Amino acid sequence: MASKYSFNDKTLAEEFETSASRFENFQKMLDATTADAKTLEGFFKECGFCIPHFVQVADDIRLGWDRHGDAWRLVAGYVIGYDPSGEEECSLRPFLETNAKLRVMCKPYLPQLLRELHAYIPAEEPDVQDPPQTEGSADDLDMIFANEDEIPF
Repeated sequence: MASKYSFNDKTLAEEFETSASRFENFQKMLDATTADAKTLEGFFKECGFCIPHFVQVADDIRLGWDRHGDAWRLVAGYVIGYDPSGEEECSLRPFLETNAKLRVMCKPYLPQLLRELHAYIPAEEPDVQDPPQTEGSADDLDMIFANEDEIPF
């Protein structure tokens, strides 16, 4: 594609030859980043993972997993200030809805976010036992309410 472009300015032509391939691959890289983010977000949702966490991308940019509205999402945004207790206040948006510049900046930090979120999960599954059956178990309730006309309330 780059060969169909020619420039009169020699310096511009040389720089174009050096830079053109990166521009040509930009959309592929952005599409791949978006696809990876959708996959990661879907995985976290499917697992029911709901522990917020952020990684620092730059002095004023954060990438994280957090509740956004009614759903847990990959989010990214800018630090816009600090509250009275010193906590950062961020302007966050779902990662998939951010501009291309922010997605490109955050892309290399997706593996770090995954690694750090993984650290919240115990290495061994906890020993989970079935709760003991007590009087009034579900089986007993099925017997009691077998006939809807006999519901006591």
